[in-house]
Amino acid sequence: MYSFSKKEFSLFMVLAILYAILITFISYVNGKVVSVGPFVSTIGVFITCLTLLILNVIQTFFGKELTHKVVNYSLVVRALMIIFSLFVIMLPTAFPNDTKAKAVNIVFSTSIRLAFAGIMARLIADNLEVSIFAFLRKLFKEKFLPIRTFLSDLLSTYISTVVYITLAFAYTGKPLLRMYFSDFFIKTIYVFIFDTILVSLVVGLFLKLGFQPKAR
Repeated sequence: MYSFSKKEFSLFMVLAILYAILITFISYVNGKVVSVGPFVSTIGVFITCLTLLILNVIQTFFGKELTHKVVNYSLVVRALMIIFSLFVIMLPTAFPNDTKAKAVNIVFSTSIRLAFAGIMARLIADNLEVSIFAFLRKLFKEKFLPIRTFLSDLLSTYISTVVYITLAFAYTGKPLLRMYFSDFFIKTIYVFIFDTILVSLVVGLFLKLGFQPKAR
């Protein structure tokens, strides 16, 4: 059993719900491939860095075990979204020539593959990130939070990139190798800026508000 104060429970619920919302939202926007200078990447790369930051904060204050549960239960939400998408597609259209209805089917049929790819990528990468972060936390004896964050997030995002892009865009004509290395480059920058730097600020803020780290 977990023992939380009312303030701790509120923080945990806010972070867990925010994480679940963001990784579900990624399924709808990750089909959009954008160019950042010479690099090509999915738009979800920016949201991914934010979700990893949230996981690091959850794990710092609520421990490894609960963070694994947040990851896995949130993936159930994404699975339900796939089921809902299938239901939407299967429903007969009242007006066969309705272009809006056709557009809805296109959006949801596209997101099914993306959602499946996202579930597999996050199932593997996010659980790995939690385990790496916990290992480094024990290794460094609670010190060097930015370094622990950078190493765990970077490795997990690389793995997530390979799994996601392969499942989502293989045989679609997209330049997979270019997308791999573009994602690696962009994620390295964003992990350093948004996760490595911000995690110290966010954790420091919650420490000042009276929250205490837990390693369980």
